[in-house]
Amino acid sequence: MFIVMQQGHTEGELADILEQLTQMGFSGHVSQGVERTVVG
Repeated sequence: MFIVMQQGHTEGELADILEQLTQMGFSGHVSQGVERTVVG
């Protein structure tokens, strides 16, 4: 599964996504690029 965050997202929004993944029993790896952030 990949989650592509919109440009301009906040660190809080990213933290919320990671927390939701953890609650569902998953872990997320964050890759931050110049234009996009991807959670996989």
